[in-house]
Amino acid sequence: MALMQVSNMQQEVWDSIGDFDASNRSVDATTLLRVLNKCYSHIKGFEDNRVYYVPANVSGASIAPQVGSLWVTLTEKTYRNILECYPAQNNAATTPFGPSLEWMEQWELFNMQNEDNTDRQIFGSAWTAWRQGATPSSGNVGKFNFAVWPVSSVVHDYLLGVLREVTALVNQTDIPDGSEEDHHYVCDMTSLIMGRWMGRSEEWLGDIRARLPEQLLTATHQLAKDIGLVKPRPGQEAA
Repeated sequence: MALMQVSNMQQEVWDSIGDFDASNRSVDATTLLRVLNKCYSHIKGFEDNRVYYVPANVSGASIAPQVGSLWVTLTEKTYRNILECYPAQNNAATTPFGPSLEWMEQWELFNMQNEDNTDRQIFGSAWTAWRQGATPSSGNVGKFNFAVWPVSSVVHDYLLGVLREVTALVNQTDIPDGSEEDHHYVCDMTSLIMGRWMGRSEEWLGDIRARLPEQLLTATHQLAKDIGLVKPRPGQEAA
């Protein structure tokens, strides 16, 4: 067993649901990729909590709050959340240069700037971040604002620990970011959705269900409804 490319995952699903005729698939490759991405997004977005450490020259977390704005808008739009903040020796550093900063609520930061704006020219001891509101045309939707305290007129760099947003699978050679187990869960979730859509028997689908944990079975049922691939059985309303 090994990590799979998209082409391998599609073949596993086709085999699992008995869609064997490559020249006349019941589930075409485009539809299958769409459903694979939905299931992959769930696994990656809700089950994966691996922290990525991003240097300041990538994130944009180089800040001198006393010069201009109190905060900076980070460069990337690929963060689900920012969990940690450390001082960095330079803007390319990928390891901390000291202990982590304490979390500060956004309103606390705004209050502090009125109470104490002393320029200490040192690394901050507290940090905060919040997702920026922006119009779609601005190109900033999804970006975070980032600030530290106390203020300094000297530029300091910070290393951020982030959870990344899911990058959609596009090419046949793409390899999903996850473990072998994750890959097979994505295939089984997709197989359950597409197998039911094809009208496979409950006995057939039961073999697929047996490979999935309960929480992923629940998620698969909801995903099937969300993407409109639930067919009602005769005499039943759609789930």
